[in-house]
Amino acid sequence: MATGGGYGLSPYGISSYGLKSSGFADQSSDSITGLPYELAILGKGFSFPLQRGNTGYYQGTAGVTLVWHCIYQLLSTRPGERRMLPEFGSRLMDLVFEPADAQTQSLAKVYIQDALEKWEPRIQVLGISFRIEDNSFFVELKCLIKVLHMERNFVFPFWKVNQ
Repeated sequence: MATGGGYGLSPYGISSYGLKSSGFADQSSDSITGLPYELAILGKGFSFPLQRGNTGYYQGTAGVTLVWHCIYQLLSTRPGERRMLPEFGSRLMDLVFEPADAQTQSLAKVYIQDALEKWEPRIQVLGISFRIEDNSFFVELKCLIKVLHMERNFVFPFWKVNQ
C-alpha cells in the first residue's frame, strides 16, 4: 500500500475514471522528501490501465488521484483475479446481471464497504448512494481522506442493463 514518504507503490494504482475535484489547498512541501504534503502522505503509484508516457516509461499518479485510482481498481477486481494476491478485490461485479432493486443495492453497499475497509485504509466511507441513468448504474461514494481531513466524491460506473 502506498503510504508515508511517497516511495511505496500501490498494489493497485489506477486511472481517473469517475474522478471529481481533487484539488489540494496547501501546496507546501515535506521537509524530508521535498514533495508536496499530499504526495508525501498519500504516496505514488502506477496509473491504471497501464499506459506509456512521452518518455517511454509507464505513467504514474500520486496523491488524491492515486487514492481514487485505487478505489476504481479495487471495485473493478473480483477476488481471485490476482494470482499473487487472490483475496484482493470486491464482490461488486457478482451483481452485474442482477435487477437494480433495493436488495441488490443493499448487497452492493455491503460489498463496497467490506472491500474499502479491508484494502483502502487511507479513506473513511461517509456515504454510498446509487444513481440509474440510461440503463447505467452508478455508485456514488462520499469519502474522507483521513490524513488530509478532506472530503471527496467518487462516482464508479457500474453498468447494468436489467431493470
